[in-house]
Amino acid sequence: MLVSGTLKVCRSIMPDSKRAVQLLFPGDFVGGLFAPDGREALSAVTAAELCVWSRETVLTIVRTHAPARHLLLRRAFANLEDARRWTLVLGRQDAAGRLAAFLLAMARRLAPPGFPHSFVLPLDHLAIGGVLGLPAGAVTRQLAAFSAARLIHSPEGGRVEILNHAALTRLAQE
Repeated sequence: MLVSGTLKVCRSIMPDSKRAVQLLFPGDFVGGLFAPDGREALSAVTAAELCVWSRETVLTIVRTHAPARHLLLRRAFANLEDARRWTLVLGRQDAAGRLAAFLLAMARRLAPPGFPHSFVLPLDHLAIGGVLGLPAGAVTRQLAAFSAARLIHSPEGGRVEILNHAALTRLAQE
């Protein structure tokens, strides 16, 4: 389980070497409990701390401790819902919609509660493009357009402050 930091998981999904990219944040599980082997490349985007258990230990805890079983089940359903949401975003959104959905997801995972949501993006524009299936230039242009429209403020160092949550939400849903 990821205790702190951000990890990037890359999976080869196509014969032409295209890769799917996923981000993991504190509280996320790394790897698959029932997967026979690792089919993904894992890299730290920021300094990260992991808590590692053997498969046998996790299975014993799940069998004998109902609260842990419920926690894992809730987490699995939350991951499934996130995957469904991203499938819709990546399958039908233009660059603005994809980036808006990405920024809102980052705010949910990285920003402290309250408004405005302020957080540091753990990825550069090239890596964000990799997550969203966009060229880095499209990410840069959309971030500039969001700033010009006063949807976000991005002073420096990758910090992003969401100024108009409702407008970003509309873009993400179009």
